[in-house]
Amino acid sequence: MGQIEILKKLNIELEKDIYDECQVIFILSRIRKYLEMQNLKNKFKYLNFYCNWALHSKIDRTERIADVLREFIKGKDREKFLTFTHLKKDLEIFLNAFSLSTKIIYDNDNYLRFINLLVDIYSETPLEVYPEEKRVIIIRKPHDKIMNSSFSISYEIH
Repeated sequence: MGQIEILKKLNIELEKDIYDECQVIFILSRIRKYLEMQNLKNKFKYLNFYCNWALHSKIDRTERIADVLREFIKGKDREKFLTFTHLKKDLEIFLNAFSLSTKIIYDNDNYLRFINLLVDIYSETPLEVYPEEKRVIIIRKPHDKIMNSSFSISYEIH
């Protein structure tokens, strides 16, 4: 699949309302593929990380965002990580850079559905971080749906 075709297919999906996990996985997998093909994984390090997290059963290569994860483990900026602030910013920059639909970011209902599905996907998928010793971060799916932009997600650090 060529790079232009990836962007076209990605944009078609981004223009739709988000309603199911398959859409989210498709979007993240196409973004990841494009980042890899264009050697943009370092430029969009958070976006690449979140794409990988959705596509793997565990993540143990967290070097690119180790600073964020180490701060999270120390108890700093946990809200940014748990509300996907880094993902949203990188995704916004990516979509604008390639003239793709930003509906997933700017349509609030669509964004909240996207976040709810992301949390489902990321729940129970361990993130292994190696500050001084190995730590594992696991987020938990909330009991209730996320209904507004001020949400919190429970987690464990082992």
